[in-house]
Amino acid sequence: LKRKIGSRNFEDEAKMVKKDTTIMVQINGKVRGSFIVSGEISQDEALKNARIADGVSKWLDGKDVRKVIYVKGKLVNIVV
Repeated sequence: LKRKIGSRNFEDEAKMVKKDTTIMVQINGKVRGSFIVSGEISQDEALKNARIADGVSKWLDGKDVRKVIYVKGKLVNIVV
């Protein structure tokens, strides 16, 4: 019985798809929090969630945001 590589038949492909993703929030390059999202989100939605994540708001109070770096599905880095 010979089998080829990649010849597996996956009946339920939905099990292979990641449902929840943890996105890390960095302030000036240091991890200050995280939040969990389901599926993919846009940069605007990620920034909105990052601002309200636990432990992040105290690092942003009274400071101007100079730059936002968003790596899709991985992290939001806010430079103040």
